[in-house]
Amino acid sequence: MQLESEEAKQREAVALREKNIALQEKDTALQEKDTALQEKDTALQEKRAAQQREQIAQQREQAALAEVERLKALLNR
Repeated sequence: MQLESEEAKQREAVALREKNIALQEKDTALQEKDTALQEKDTALQEKRAAQQREQIAQQREQAALAEVERLKALLNR
């Protein structure tokens, strides 16, 4: 009887250790997923910033072209 009780306790301890390992693995996987999502978010932010820089450059180019046309018009008077 006592031997069976000890074996049951040992099996329970092994099962608890295995459960703990599984939970640690799950936590690691969730951390990796979170890191991947953060990296994706950072990449999207960088893409938006690049698009904004490109838009600003295009606006500056358009303003410069308009200024050139204005100056040409002044010279041709």
